[in-house]
Amino acid sequence: MHCLRRRIVGPATLLILGMGAAACDLETPFGWSDAPAVELLGSRPEAGHVIPMLATEREAYNNDMVLFFHVRLADVRLQVDLLDPAGRVCSRRGDEWISGGHTEPIAAVGFGLDYEACAYSWPGPTLVTTMVRTRLKTMAYPHRLIEETTFPARFEFSFVGVPLSSVPTAPSLARLEARVYCNYNGPGVPYSLAIDAACELVDDDGDALAVTLAFRRDGECSKSGDCWSESRTWPARPVRTTATMSVAEKPAPAAPATGTLTCTVTDSRGHTRADSVPVRVEGTCS
Repeated sequence: MHCLRRRIVGPATLLILGMGAAACDLETPFGWSDAPAVELLGSRPEAGHVIPMLATEREAYNNDMVLFFHVRLADVRLQVDLLDPAGRVCSRRGDEWISGGHTEPIAAVGFGLDYEACAYSWPGPTLVTTMVRTRLKTMAYPHRLIEETTFPARFEFSFVGVPLSSVPTAPSLARLEARVYCNYNGPGVPYSLAIDAACELVDDDGDALAVTLAFRRDGECSKSGDCWSESRTWPARPVRTTATMSVAEKPAPAAPATGTLTCTVTDSRGHTRADSVPVRVEGTCS
């Protein structure tokens, strides 16, 4: 059995929440003890400073931000996350490989903020994370989790480089398309007609967006595949928003048939834009 020891490290406290060695046959790397395997030594810039992030349409990043750690174990992988006050992962630093014989502090260099992963509502020009979470994993596949530790550390990020529109703008649709094809349903199962669809949208002032992608067969909606719709939302962003609403393997009406694919986007100010393209379903799948 593989047991996880989860630690929460605060000022002068250490709380072990997992099962101890006496509770199970613990699979751990050489050198394990009850002392924390990871220690957060500091950062550059230091916690408490406002850190500028270069904001693009899909993410924001700072390649010069560094977190320093002491890792007592060797031949392990170190994952580093920055969590917001609600515990959401705003940034995830890919695994660092910790080899044997290391003596210097481990530096995790460069952090990005994923707008959608954090699901942040962007109430102001900055974003705050309050926890650093580390996860130690085994080097060998499937990279089992050895220890998870969280450290209180407040970082505030500002966004620079891509200004928003200075006036409220309505969203626009840059691309809307549909593809009808024969879908593979598994061995021994007949192919069936299906629809893939995509709607690319742009909003220059970064408002929160609600998007619906809908297909309607001309004349009726009585059978499977005649009509369907999918909806999704995007939170507000501190930069111009470019996003794509996609659906795949949606059922198509029996051929021959014609229909309409419609994409509708509404921003948080109530501005709405809709566009449609014709869809033709024809042929058979053998």
